[in-house]
Amino acid sequence: MVIVDMSDLNCDEYTKKEWKKIYNKRYKQSERGKEANKRYKQSERGRALSGAQCIKRRAQKLNATVAWADENKILDIYLRAQRKTKQTGKQHDVDHFLPLKNINVCGLHCESNLRVILAKTNNVKNNSFTPEIEKRVIQLMTQDQLKLKQ
Repeated sequence: MVIVDMSDLNCDEYTKKEWKKIYNKRYKQSERGKEANKRYKQSERGRALSGAQCIKRRAQKLNATVAWADENKILDIYLRAQRKTKQTGKQHDVDHFLPLKNINVCGLHCESNLRVILAKTNNVKNNSFTPEIEKRVIQLMTQDQLKLKQ
């Protein structure tokens, strides 16, 4: 069974790496590849990875991604947000404790600067970081945790 037709290419003209790159490109363009990609994007891990990659791109634009950030831990945080949303029925977001871009402070895109909070709490915080707003966010998080335990 041929998944991707490569008969139009002479394999002697390409290195193994180049050949694999061409094969992967053609596979992604094939019907089977498109279906596999669609299934993956709809999976829990695929959606979390997509969200994590979107934030990573934004952070890179702001030069906020550090080399020592653990991408697996970051992905786990996004997966945790999705699981909490499913468990509670309330939308949870991944929040940068210190905003990536702010007048007063600029945080990093790394696992120690991420937390899972309710979307409505994240909207209150928006892109700001002041002691008053942070106190309010902590209050809301505490109230939400108490409600979820009941």
